[in-house]
Amino acid sequence: MVAALNFGLRAYREPVEELPHRYLPALRRVKAAIEEILP
Repeated sequence: MVAALNFGLRAYREPVEELPHRYLPALRRVKAAIEEILP
């Protein structure tokens, strides 16, 4: 869980386009969850 959050936070700060395409659907869900937690 913590590793997933750390990955999500790192991805949140980096341009999504630079990450492998297979991660995009999961990252969109992670970003949405992070945006609900953070102001």
